[in-house]
Amino acid sequence: MTAPPQAETHVRNRQRPLRRLLAAAFAASTILVLVSGFVELETPSLASTIVTFAGGMFSGITAIALILIVRLVPSQPDDKLDERLRMVRDRAHRTAYQLVSIVVLSLLLVLYARASLSGWLPDTDGLSRWMIATIMMFLATPSAVMAWTEPEP
Repeated sequence: MTAPPQAETHVRNRQRPLRRLLAAAFAASTILVLVSGFVELETPSLASTIVTFAGGMFSGITAIALILIVRLVPSQPDDKLDERLRMVRDRAHRTAYQLVSIVVLSLLLVLYARASLSGWLPDTDGLSRWMIATIMMFLATPSAVMAWTEPEP
């Protein structure tokens, strides 16, 4: 016996908050890595290194989960997707790259302002953390946008 359509819709709607929670966890952990990278630039310490490592691991795990939960749609070629999924994928990429560009430009402005005001140049540890977080954002933000906006298929 099949379940009534209302029960099926209820199950799908219950899963959407979990997808949004995963997208929010990815965003929060990536921001944590960026902030701890900035703290590391200011005052290097073991605590900021541990926070960066833990945030990076959590961000990586949530990124992989996001990519899998949207069934790899953002990375599929055109010939494997129908017209609606191509539109959804393209909109997710456009939104994601707008968000990532705002974050990257903000980081560059912070670095430029800091270097201009005090003649300070960052070391490579903090910058490498920022680069890793930025690469993770480029890879997983389209999936996060799809998980946030699209209903469960």
